[in-house]
Amino acid sequence: MTAMPPFRSKPKNPSSHAPPKKMQSCGRRTTPPPPPCPSPSPTAGAASAARPSRWNDSDVNFLVAINSFKGTASSRDAGNAVARGLAARLPDAAVRVLAVADGGDGTVDAFHLALGGRFIPVTVHGPLGETRDAPILILDDGAAVIEMAAASGLALVPPELRNPLHTSTFGVGEMLRAALCFGVRKIFAGLGGSATVDGGTGAAAALGIRFIDASGRSVQPSGGSLSRIVSIDASGLDPRLKEARIIALSDVDNPLLGENGAARVFGPQKGADAVAVEMLEAGLKNLAAAASPGRDLRNEPGAGAAGGLAFGFMTFLGAQLLPGASAILDAIRFDEALSWADVIITGEGRLDAQTLRGKAPETVKNRAKSAGKCVAAFTGAVDRAAGAADGYDAAFALLDAFGEAASINDTLNSLEKLAFDNAPEIAAKGTGNVRHTQ
Repeated sequence: MTAMPPFRSKPKNPSSHAPPKKMQSCGRRTTPPPPPCPSPSPTAGAASAARPSRWNDSDVNFLVAINSFKGTASSRDAGNAVARGLAARLPDAAVRVLAVADGGDGTVDAFHLALGGRFIPVTVHGPLGETRDAPILILDDGAAVIEMAAASGLALVPPELRNPLHTSTFGVGEMLRAALCFGVRKIFAGLGGSATVDGGTGAAAALGIRFIDASGRSVQPSGGSLSRIVSIDASGLDPRLKEARIIALSDVDNPLLGENGAARVFGPQKGADAVAVEMLEAGLKNLAAAASPGRDLRNEPGAGAAGGLAFGFMTFLGAQLLPGASAILDAIRFDEALSWADVIITGEGRLDAQTLRGKAPETVKNRAKSAGKCVAAFTGAVDRAAGAADGYDAAFALLDAFGEAASINDTLNSLEKLAFDNAPEIAAKGTGNVRHTQ
């Protein structure tokens, strides 16, 4: 296999973004003024080595762009496993791996693998108020990439403590504030994997907004406190946000309220029982009424993402909300790699009806077919009845090939073997001049 390193452009001014030290905790989850920015530290992160800007041709060029297999394999690891299988079966093939995402797990990894940059750890508050480290990726062009799940993710809360009435996105706001301290003025924020339904009030509070109850006191943001908000004071909002552009990346199109909204659809997944779901719905409705005297964003597609964090980002921070998969593919210059490839392999843990609603594999497939390319799907399981396999030249499922136990417990080895077993068939669909090595 010809090694195919990822593409990224040369840094414009590598010395202008010296890696600062880890951002410290802000104490209680109230509404603190922005602290002084940290000083640089040589241990916080290192810039990636420069990468070449073109790829060599070979018998067949494979582009592997697989989304994460949630809970079992990251996008990068899944892609590399498929690449190993392809290389073992077709050693004269060229394989390039792009990590892809749609705003959920793996968003930062997708940017990093394609564009390089360096990670800077910051200390923030977790979903239950505990302190923890969360990484910020600083790209060579000075933009930053964060995942809200690193600060307020469901995976950070033990199953027995999961209850969105008590969780907050305060740590997400701390990540944004740290990025501003580092001089960043363009921030990509992946919104998937949240433990919260606080309408983004926690993040907004960390950036200086006060949510006030009927007694004139500040409300400590959480899902359970939303119904107490009667007014909002934005006078303390971090002024650096006026110069910043925040791009929120979502993998869902749900509105804030209603049967398809943040509380009723996603609340139970985060530990809310039926009573809690109705409390969260009422709280979000109250927040929307207090926050939107002018432009009302409650019905904006995607406003319900991350428990309404998307609504809060747009309402309080002026963020732009974009469909995650398409925006990430654009940012990592997927179309450039697509033009090089003969065959594209995509997929995720399960292809089903949800995949068809703008998830990464569907977006990759549509771009590949528009470019006249052969595209195959590798997945854990596929719901063919829902049409999830439609449009692919071939679709292969670990469950069908190896059974449930291997699919879940040995995902990476199973993906490698799936690629090895099916490489000639896929290559033949992509080009008529392939050496089939046995």
